[in-house]
Amino acid sequence: MEQRQLHGRTVIYTDVDEVDANNVVDVLKSAVQKNQTNVGDINYLYDYYRGVQPVLDREKDFNDNICNKIVENRANEIVSFKTGYFLSAPIQYIDAGEDEVTDDLKILNGWTRLESKDSCDLELTEDFSICGTGYRMVLPKEERIDDSDAPFEFFRLDPATTFVAYSSKLGHKPVMGVTFFQLADEDKVVYNVYTKDEFFTIIDDTIQDRSPHVLGAIPIIEYPANKARLGDFEIVIPLLDAINNIQSNRADGVEQFIQSILCLENMQLEEDEESGFMTRLKEVGGLLLPEGAKAYYLSQQLNQGDTQTLKDDLYDAVLYICGMPNRNGGSSTSDTGSAVLLRDGWADAEARAKITESYFKKAERKFLNMLITLSNDIGKMNIMLSQLDIRFPRRNYTNDSAKVTNLVTMLSCDKIAPQQAFEHSDMFPDPDAAYLEAKKYAEELEKKQAASLMNVSDGSDMPDDAEDIE
Repeated sequence: MEQRQLHGRTVIYTDVDEVDANNVVDVLKSAVQKNQTNVGDINYLYDYYRGVQPVLDREKDFNDNICNKIVENRANEIVSFKTGYFLSAPIQYIDAGEDEVTDDLKILNGWTRLESKDSCDLELTEDFSICGTGYRMVLPKEERIDDSDAPFEFFRLDPATTFVAYSSKLGHKPVMGVTFFQLADEDKVVYNVYTKDEFFTIIDDTIQDRSPHVLGAIPIIEYPANKARLGDFEIVIPLLDAINNIQSNRADGVEQFIQSILCLENMQLEEDEESGFMTRLKEVGGLLLPEGAKAYYLSQQLNQGDTQTLKDDLYDAVLYICGMPNRNGGSSTSDTGSAVLLRDGWADAEARAKITESYFKKAERKFLNMLITLSNDIGKMNIMLSQLDIRFPRRNYTNDSAKVTNLVTMLSCDKIAPQQAFEHSDMFPDPDAAYLEAKKYAEELEKKQAASLMNVSDGSDMPDDAEDIE
């Protein structure tokens, strides 16, 4: 596997304001040519993530019979941590607080759950963690079982066979979404091109099919990981390659030490003895040397301590650059919870996750807007995008006891509205729904207490022999 220079994915721009039947073929040809580099980079990064790394092509000039090729797949570790930490719990659509849309919101969340959005989000997050960008498509469902079935369906698309072209003018609005595949029986590539109001199928630079759609937007949505569209381990690939080489060389050093060459000093073997000498030596287990002769192994053992120090330094650099917590396990009697989070890198991991969250939300709003459009048109709902918000309920290092204390303290303060207390306690994935549920529970509890007091005051709860006692 040849090493490749990687610096993020190229954004595809076009100078046309609108793509239609007159220019779609020319715009597509230009975009496909620009996308070739991205395709090569994405395939390389996916292979690297799977463990197909340059160390597997390692060669040695000397002692080439001892050439270990060890892949210590830290790229997979980085992607697994980033994906698991970022989506430690499913993404929630919540009430933004402007209007009460709880009933319709519950239905919308139920539909996304039926369509397994949580697993689609994981695949999408894994995509942009590996190669710097991911894609999702939304379409109206062709057949609904009944009104309880979702009016939409969505798919995660392969970043190696999907791209979005943007206008080169101010705002960089998307003008075309493309997903393509190669026919199994023919050496032809089929391009499915979506604009905001039309769909094209193009083969061999010819429009094979053209039809309108009523989505009102391009149904292919790009989810970039960051501005440069860099994958999470992409920037530390040279360090990861160095770690692989160190591990491989260490294994070589051990093997070469075990297979050291036996040196016989002041002793000459006859030609007919050389071939069977080592075999007889292993059988007898020792040597009988003439006077003045010496026997010893030519060996130089690798300093494992210094090698481990170098490897640890490289791995620490990987963790710092990628914003991942370390596993030093350091302790101090004066450590507080916050100090541990800062020292071990969890605060840095959360800061990086919030940056990713901002980019994800920008794309997710486009996706959510299409879900709302289809829900309103087909599902007979009445929701606006401004009424909803997107929440990422990460709970990896929460201090629940402190949050409960904060919530109780804020609720006991008459200067803080209860709804704001629920919002800022950070205890609930959907604070508005939790507030409404708590409010309903408190009202029912008050009614029960009031009824109990009324019963006591009119004597209905007094024992039967209360009059005899008097």
